[in-house]
Amino acid sequence: MPYIGKSPSFGVRNRFVYLASADDTSVSGADANGATLTFTDGAYVDVYLNGVLLKPTTDYNTTTANTIAGLSALNTSDEVTVVVYDVFAVGDTVSASSGGTFGGAVTFSGGVSSSLTVANGLTLTDGNVTVASGHGIDFSATSDATGMSSELFDDYEEGTWTPAWTGGISSPTYSIQHGRYTKTGNVCTAYLYLTITNGTDGSAVAVIGGLPFTSAATMYWVATGYNNSSDNNNDNVIVICFPGTTSLYFYSQGLQGVSQIPGNNLGNTTSQLWQITYRTA
Repeated sequence: MPYIGKSPSFGVRNRFVYLASADDTSVSGADANGATLTFTDGAYVDVYLNGVLLKPTTDYNTTTANTIAGLSALNTSDEVTVVVYDVFAVGDTVSASSGGTFGGAVTFSGGVSSSLTVANGLTLTDGNVTVASGHGIDFSATSDATGMSSELFDDYEEGTWTPAWTGGISSPTYSIQHGRYTKTGNVCTAYLYLTITNGTDGSAVAVIGGLPFTSAATMYWVATGYNNSSDNNNDNVIVICFPGTTSLYFYSQGLQGVSQIPGNNLGNTTSQLWQITYRTA
């Protein structure tokens, strides 16, 4: 059925009843019960004169905060009822003092300004906070290190990836091929567990590819983990992620320095378990 006044999607904040004085053309201040009429300029209100809903801007206006103005001259027997609503429009700032209970979704949108100010903490009993791409949680109110370049926490995700031999070993037969990752901001931690039981091991450097994100330029990262290979012709295996890549390269740290590990130094039966934390591009 239709509604008189605002629809139920508008939450009623307060209802005020005024007994008019002769020739009044506005109402403000306290109602018959001592409650104070409070709203901002142009707020959403309904105004009734002796139970009849008046038309805004025609029968009254709310251009002055806390005042219903522009009424026709009233009689002492007239009763003016003002209903103030909690609604959120483009440009509104909602603060803890506004009150209000939301039983469904509340959307703040618009091209000018939409903000929500909470003075005393925010608790979600269900659901998620959804942030638009490129935005996040701003920590600019905290103290800064001298090299600070950003204080915006703008990304988090976790998932799976598929590690695979992309160098040194060709046509492998995988018995285990697992990968998981967690990305927080521009830092990714990736895990892999890779086992092969067959393949062709060659003289090219051994490489595992498929990292979920490209690494940042000009920076190198070293993985930690475990190597179990059929040939094991290597001492002190080091796995490195180079700048601008999605791959892990195998090296050996010996007494004479660092050298690449070719696939035939690992063999075609090998298990690899590695974890690497690196900055993304």
